[in-house]
Amino acid sequence: ANVQVLDSNPSSLEQVRLKFFSSVYSSLPEPHASLGIGFLAGVRSSIPKDFQDQLSRVGLTHIIAVSGYNLTILVLAVGKLGKKLSKYQRTIISLTLILVFLLITGFSPSVVRAAVVCLISILCTFFGRKISAINLILLSAAITAGFNPTYLLEDIGWWLSFLAFFGVLILAPAMTSQIYKDKEPGLISSIVIESLSAQIMTAPLIAHV
Repeated sequence: ANVQVLDSNPSSLEQVRLKFFSSVYSSLPEPHASLGIGFLAGVRSSIPKDFQDQLSRVGLTHIIAVSGYNLTILVLAVGKLGKKLSKYQRTIISLTLILVFLLITGFSPSVVRAAVVCLISILCTFFGRKISAINLILLSAAITAGFNPTYLLEDIGWWLSFLAFFGVLILAPAMTSQIYKDKEPGLISSIVIESLSAQIMTAPLIAHV
């Protein structure tokens, strides 16, 4: 079927997103602009099909998938650059950046999960409280599933996100303690163990799907 768009009325939020995208397109040539938007906002629809095929062929499609790592960079940057700010100011700035990032990326499941985790962690730090990893995972899952119950039945990304999250926060420390006992693993070893833990947790669901 051929579809002709007669008119559109994007929301104010969508207009902000479109302005952000247009500024990237005006600054960079293709496919760099589309790749940049993929890095920053996880939008793949504008990336040329042949370039997407190339990324898939070499196993790099995940680099244009927005995840919690993007939010971690923002929160850590606030902590590094805002050392002279008060704890209250750092908290407000971090929460604002998280909200802006959610608006730009369009509330994808992985970003919502990451935002909830960051929000809980930031508030716990602000009030001087500690939260266990398993409680953090369960609370984040309950909040995001309550926000959109269809994640439970229809969104494989939601399940993969939490399985990988479980692998990094629960399985990786358990493997590290078994392998290194009381010693501290090196940077490369930590990355390998965390990556392997995430793969172990997500592999059965990936194979099933």
